Amino acid sequence: MNIRTRFALAVVLCLMVTLAMAQTPQSIKIYATDGVGRDSVVIGIHPSATSGIDGALGEFELPPRPPTFDFRCVTKTGYDVLGLGARINYHQMVRPTQTDLYRLSFQSDEFGDAVTFTWDPFTDAGYCRMYDITGTILLCDMKQQYSYTYPMWDNLPQDIIIVKGDGKGFLTAEYLDLAAAVDYKGKAKAEKGKPYNSEAKFELTTPDSVVGLHVEFSQGIFVHLGLDFFNLPSADPLGKVKKFDYTLPPSTPKLYAGTDVEIWVKGAKGKAIELKKYWWIIASQPEKWKPTKLDGPGATFSKLWLRMPNWNNVGEDIYGGPSAGSPPGGPDGIALGNKSPVGTSLKGKPIIRFIYHPKWKDMQKTVDKKGTRHTTVPTECLITAAGKEVLKPYKSFPPDKYNNLLVAELATLKFNAYQSDEGNTSTGFRNLHYVKQAGDPAALPADVVIDSIIWYGDKYLTCEDSRFTGAELTTLIHDINGIFAGEFDTTYYGGIGGKTVLKPAKYLAEVTKLYRMTLAEVAPLTGPGYANLETEPVQFSLAQNYPNPFNPVTTIEFDLSEDAFVTLKVFNILGQEVVTIVDREEFTEGNNWVEFDASALSSGVYYYRLIVNDGQFTQVKKMMLVK
Repeated sequence: MNIRTRFALAVVLCLMVTLAMAQTPQSIKIYATDGVGRDSVVIGIHPSATSGIDGALGEFELPPRPPTFDFRCVTKTGYDVLGLGARINYHQMVRPTQTDLYRLSFQSDEFGDAVTFTWDPFTDAGYCRMYDITGTILLCDMKQQYSYTYPMWDNLPQDIIIVKGDGKGFLTAEYLDLAAAVDYKGKAKAEKGKPYNSEAKFELTTPDSVVGLHVEFSQGIFVHLGLDFFNLPSADPLGKVKKFDYTLPPSTPKLYAGTDVEIWVKGAKGKAIELKKYWWIIASQPEKWKPTKLDGPGATFSKLWLRMPNWNNVGEDIYGGPSAGSPPGGPDGIALGNKSPVGTSLKGKPIIRFIYHPKWKDMQKTVDKKGTRHTTVPTECLITAAGKEVLKPYKSFPPDKYNNLLVAELATLKFNAYQSDEGNTSTGFRNLHYVKQAGDPAALPADVVIDSIIWYGDKYLTCEDSRFTGAELTTLIHDINGIFAGEFDTTYYGGIGGKTVLKPAKYLAEVTKLYRMTLAEVAPLTGPGYANLETEPVQFSLAQNYPNPFNPVTTIEFDLSEDAFVTLKVFNILGQEVVTIVDREEFTEGNNWVEFDASALSSGVYYYRLIVNDGQFTQVKKMMLVK
């Protein structure tokens, strides 16, 4: 063997070692105990795995079940073949974004208890949920909690299903969602983001022998959400009453000095609630004695309520505003067809089959005109519209003049692509791969990205592509629009001038028709006229506590890119909540810190979890208490 051959062989071996090292499995270790026995199972995916037992990956078949506590992964038909079961089970990695199902079997010892499962907090953005054996009843979201106790005890085998996959989620609109989008007044407009109600908490400390409390607020209160010790007043639907006399129930004759009283109210105006004045009613004071009037303290919690936005808010977002704006994709906005000439008319003029929407209100005219909607599936391309030959561009395509359901569905699909580009829902929608289904058009490729399906629709409308019929494209695009459709909800809404960020309705792990090739994120686009501030995701971060290990006080820091409501909780290694350090308190933009005193806890490992704006951002870190 000459030097060149040896060198080449060495290079190949190095590459093989490097690739092997790079092919690390995506796995999760799940512990189980019935109080008597304890064991664990590892599940995941690996590029070298098969559907059977792979000894090189540490998998081996277990012996028959003992008549005591047992925990193992058993065969899930269509996913693996494990014989009597295994402690380690890797599925073959076709792509890192695949969805896998694992069947875990367990039984309690006759002296044991119901089985409790625990796992370490997830550090990735994946999807992992636990279901009953049918795979239909959700037991827990393993991303949101770190332990689960199965409610039924049995010393015979029981089973659960773990679904692990891509945690990328979307919310998309269907055509009728866009057509029916209205504000709280029933008008086809975006919500203005003006606060309409308010909420606040106040804390007072009693003197001795209190039998009543008088309070005066800055605005009418239409409901008391909570009130410690005193009777709750009746709700006032009109929100006119500002002054209240709180009385104690017969079971509490009086309150002694140092009692903390919390008042939680909801106001009728979109302004912050103030507790202007208050005084205590003391048991021993004479009937005509004038009480000491005190200025109310500041609120310990304050929130302004905004009305839920609608799809018009998203539309105005991607157009840059309700009037001038910056249309997505350029000055033509959501455009259908081809702006370039596709032929010449008998009069020698260029034929242009093109529908464009330079403003959001133009798009609104296309999807709905005073309750009239597109209903007719086209039998031909845009050769004619309303009996006239299409020779020039159309600024909107209202259904009361041109009834064409394919136009409506394709416009909706492009809307969904643009709102993903701009970060209103998860980014990368147009790059998702669609898997051909039974009943889909024969000419459709087996695996095609959504952007290509958009292209097919445009080419059909301009009469440049005849591989699909109008009915085939209308049905296909309608189905894609509906895959991630669901209840309209938000994870963030900034009101006037703010961005509407949608809460996912479904995740890629939950659908079979769409997938992405990689877990890498696709950055939101910054279209013409859009500021980076609007299109970049809001960044928050949680720092490692210091000192760590600690005894018994430690400091926890976190950064906020904007003012936000923060919750900070501590969990033990079983995933059980042990302390709430901060509960929905408002913190300002920038670096913030809180001290945590763990005097009441025993030594051990704990996890602390930061939640911003009720779930807009969540992060978990580990700390150790040593006494």
